[in-house]
Amino acid sequence: MSSPDRAGRRGYRCDRIARAVAETFECELLPGLEDPLLQDLRVMAVDLKSLACIEVVLGPDAEQDSRCPEEVQAALSRVERRLRMELASSIRMKRMPLLRLRYVPLPVFGEKGGQP
Repeated sequence: MSSPDRAGRRGYRCDRIARAVAETFECELLPGLEDPLLQDLRVMAVDLKSLACIEVVLGPDAEQDSRCPEEVQAALSRVERRLRMELASSIRMKRMPLLRLRYVPLPVFGEKGGQP
């Protein structure tokens, strides 16, 4: 088998896994979180550059969000291991990659650093 075929097949598999991860987070995992800091988060992106680590980028559901990004990231770190186990049982992979959760707040327009 030539390497372009293998690369294409791997890319398709990564895309399929990324879609399954996003859907599982949106429909099952995020609604089940009880921490108030983690309520109403949305999946912004799923980064799967290799099959060794999945990075899920989460952001607030509303434009006006008063959460402290550092506190949200700390709360995500506390549930990361449990969510990895739940994700593994949902998408059934032979080997579950590491899971990294990252919170990205939406920019607030009109403030320093935001766009006008």
